[in-house]
Amino acid sequence: MARGSGNRPQGWPFSDVALRPGSGTRTAGSPDGGGIGGALRDLAAASTRLIGEHLLLARIELREDVRVLGGQLARIALFAPLLMVGHALVCSALAVLLAQWIGTAAALLVIGIPNLAAGAYGIRLAVRRVRSQQPMAQTLDALAGSAAVLDPHRQQVDEKEVAR
Repeated sequence: MARGSGNRPQGWPFSDVALRPGSGTRTAGSPDGGGIGGALRDLAAASTRLIGEHLLLARIELREDVRVLGGQLARIALFAPLLMVGHALVCSALAVLLAQWIGTAAALLVIGIPNLAAGAYGIRLAVRRVRSQQPMAQTLDALAGSAAVLDPHRQQVDEKEVAR
């Protein structure tokens, strides 16, 4: 095994950390190796820290997503009734105006059909946008990156698997 500076292998990710002999824990400036047991304890500690950091990122990202979504829903709840009342009044006025020339039933159809079409189109766009959003995208990316590092033989990490 090629050696780097001191007793650390070349490419050792913790450049300022060495192994303390017999303890299996890493300390700065130790002159000797610590063995498999120490390496396994360190791996377990690092894995625990990594999982904890992923959970922290998930909590932070989820909190931000909920805050943004809550603000958007509050705006919708505030303005939706105004929009519906105004829309109903405008449609009624147009129907009354058209009824003078084409009759009440025809006027209501002329006003109602385009409104139904526009409403259905708007809902379709909103549903498509909601489906395209991926909540906690940064967390999923971080998990995928960690999975790729922990399993270098795997060519592609499926985000759906990571999300499970």
